[in-house]
Amino acid sequence: MTASDKSLEFLSHSSTYKPLDDFLLSIGIKNRPKSTSLSTMSVEGDGIIFSFIERPDYVERYGHQPLSDGELILDRIDFNREGSMPLPFELEYNLDFDLASKLLGEALQSKDPEMIVPKPWMPRFHYKNFFIVLHFDKNSMRIKHAVITHPSLGNRKHFRI
Repeated sequence: MTASDKSLEFLSHSSTYKPLDDFLLSIGIKNRPKSTSLSTMSVEGDGIIFSFIERPDYVERYGHQPLSDGELILDRIDFNREGSMPLPFELEYNLDFDLASKLLGEALQSKDPEMIVPKPWMPRFHYKNFFIVLHFDKNSMRIKHAVITHPSLGNRKHFRI
């Protein structure tokens, strides 16, 4: 299991969850979100960003309690091709839309006209209970960025997942 795949196990856990803390240290991230100030709500590594939200916002967004005690809950993980952290799920930054779809399945289509995003710039996928947004470079048509969360109540409604 890659560090990228392992990182996904910590979605929905608090910033004070000891296994998450140990994992962040293992990939060289020493900073921790310590307050609800916007400047401290995320922590960055080389090609990866962990974003946290306050517990009440988490409950409102997902409709259930987080998996561990604490006030700041890991809400999403961003992967960026500029760093050394690989993508999870055997995805690679050099993949185009068709190859990414072969790994993740068919891109989701929103039932809300305001949510429709033209393929292939930012397709959304539901894969192994994760909500994945891939951002493709418009010139090379290769993955440049990925955002991974659990499906929120809004995602479930708009994409019927």
